Amino acid sequence: MSNSASQSYFVGDLKAPLGMASTSQNHTAPSDLTSIYEQSLKKEAVFWPVSTFAFLFAQSIEYYQHRVDTIRQLEEKLSHLGGQVGSRLLDSFMTNHQKMKREQRILPVLLLVKVGLWKHLFGKEADQLEQSNEADGTYYIIEKDAVTNRFISVPRDKSSLNCGAFLAGLVQSFLSDSGFACSVVAHAHKGTTLVVEFDKAVVVRDKAYDGGK
Repeated sequence: MSNSASQSYFVGDLKAPLGMASTSQNHTAPSDLTSIYEQSLKKEAVFWPVSTFAFLFAQSIEYYQHRVDTIRQLEEKLSHLGGQVGSRLLDSFMTNHQKMKREQRILPVLLLVKVGLWKHLFGKEADQLEQSNEADGTYYIIEKDAVTNRFISVPRDKSSLNCGAFLAGLVQSFLSDSGFACSVVAHAHKGTTLVVEFDKAVVVRDKAYDGGK
């Protein structure tokens, strides 16, 4: 299979190789310790074909569905899997995007997820970021055509299954490890909507910044 940018199995603009991003590995052996310390921590981004992610994700669902009894348990498994990815993404993402200073406010860190993290993973921004008018500390990240749902054919007897639970776990882990404790749940609304509910302590901390001005 060719990795040419013109192939149709990339996400988004077919003129650019968009897809699940990884980082290239430097296989050149350093000649001495000095060359190790001189190497940049920033890695060149490499984009994997979406077909690769789709295959691995489908295999994960098949693996888990034979080890659970309910759809909710399956979504919890997918959320846990996404959480493992989110934890591993944090440091590499910050390093590769030269963000040496962590965000301190809720809205900037959510914009970082909507724009930076989504582009890092999927080559595009998330479609929308909204704040709840009813619940304090609740926000919505909306993806109309989530890659986790695009290639999965859900049988009728499991029609309530939302594979976006993987994204919910990923975002929850990324935010929580960034110092923004929260819970994230995926709902089938406007495509896939991730409902982000920050812990009360995080909301109080955020308001304290406004009070200090």
